[in-house]
Amino acid sequence: MPTAQEILKQYFGYDSFRPGQDELVQAILSGRDTLGIMPTGAGKSICYQVPALALPGLTLVISPLISLMKDQVGALNEAGVPAACINSALSFEEMRDALYFAGRGEYKLLYVAPERLTAPFFLDFARRVPISMVTVDEAHCISQWGQDFRPSYLKIRDFLAALPQRPLVSAFTATAPTSSVRSISRTRSSSRPASTAPICTSRSKNRPPSPPPCLRTCSSGATRAASSTARRARRSRRCATCC
Repeated sequence: MPTAQEILKQYFGYDSFRPGQDELVQAILSGRDTLGIMPTGAGKSICYQVPALALPGLTLVISPLISLMKDQVGALNEAGVPAACINSALSFEEMRDALYFAGRGEYKLLYVAPERLTAPFFLDFARRVPISMVTVDEAHCISQWGQDFRPSYLKIRDFLAALPQRPLVSAFTATAPTSSVRSISRTRSSSRPASTAPICTSRSKNRPPSPPPCLRTCSSGATRAASSTARRARRSRRCATCC
């Protein structure tokens, strides 16, 4: 089996991980549920895509935006990584075909909108297919106190409980105040004690660390402005491109 470093080079063309990435990748590959808190542009997707290629089964990526799914899947396919997505932009036949090929082991990553998790056809698929990891992208959407809250994200815990074998869970976000971290922790900890699967948080070393126990994403005026701009962009896209 290739190492994480070999996968990084083969599929993504990088000789080494960015600061913070290797810590998260190794945490996942060691069997730990993992929460990655990294700024936009720090390479969060690499932190679950590399482990997905190293793990034996399928990785489900729960993503809130159709445009984000398409971009991620397109980039992965161009890199030679077998990946697909399930969302409302697809016809029933396209969804059926994607699940068929995923069930045959022809995809390593399958992106899915959170609203699909409780659909009977998808639950039936998930119970039959060996799932190595469930990754929650844009995990701040879990927090009921956040402006990007998505109620369907609260169903992730029920989805995990419905699976015959509980997979690894990883979650990634650039925006995680303390309330969001608690919400994310509750979602992934329902079926696995925290003592046996601690959460590993990582902030890029390119960013000045926040004083503990504060988990604010922004620690400078410039970073706050950039984060605010990103949040406004997400809100403007969300209504038209979710599910």
